[in-house]
Amino acid sequence: MLTKKVYGAGPDLVLLHGWSMNSAVWAPLLPLLQTRYRVHCVDLPGHGFNRHYLPGLTLRDWSQALREIIPENAQLLAWSLGGLVALDLCASGYSANRVDLIASTPCFVRRSDWPDAMREVALDNFATSLRTDYRKTMRDFLALQALGEEHIKILIQDLNTALTAGGEPSLEALTAGLHILRNSDVRAAWQNLQCPASCLLGEKDGIVPAKAALALQQLNAQANIYVVPRSGHAPFISHPQQCLDFWRSIWPSNIMGNVISEVKA
Repeated sequence: MLTKKVYGAGPDLVLLHGWSMNSAVWAPLLPLLQTRYRVHCVDLPGHGFNRHYLPGLTLRDWSQALREIIPENAQLLAWSLGGLVALDLCASGYSANRVDLIASTPCFVRRSDWPDAMREVALDNFATSLRTDYRKTMRDFLALQALGEEHIKILIQDLNTALTAGGEPSLEALTAGLHILRNSDVRAAWQNLQCPASCLLGEKDGIVPAKAALALQQLNAQANIYVVPRSGHAPFISHPQQCLDFWRSIWPSNIMGNVISEVKA
């Protein structure tokens, strides 16, 4: 069974990280969130402190493993690959209080009816590189996440620090994660969400194009979509105040309160 770390008190908030990372990536936001929420920090299967546990290789395997350890009716805050897990969790019957995505999309690969996404060959190249040169693949992916950022070296350093602090993922989990990113299409889950939803996108994101905002809005007209100016794939790290201001505008005011001065941009 997956394990998790829990901080703070209040309504349940589950944090889900992206491919190759772990829950240490939330460190900049955790001090604020844990004063308002009971925060469940989960490392995905094969990642971080769960790197020795891989219940299966499919998206449904991962979402069901998560469901075993999180409370019902929690708010899900999910970044990148974590967004697919959150949406599949809801598609399988989990009742979320709300779903908030960061630099995520229900379909990461470009399709004829979904043009604003990564080319399939890009993920295939990562999979090939992963088998031949693990270290280079990790460096390249960190650089891709920081693409377009004004302070690209600082963001890469921050991501690498989180990766080191939480522990490197297993090769099996990385391979499975790429397969999930390449083959998953949970647009129906996003479209049929029965709870409030939002998605933050980075204007200069090289993984999830900001142009996907229109398609996301068309699929779920009730969702709040926001593009963070001049940010890449990790806006909650590079532009935390803009993200917090957006969440403050849509999350319950009695929980978030006044956060404008609490985190420096």
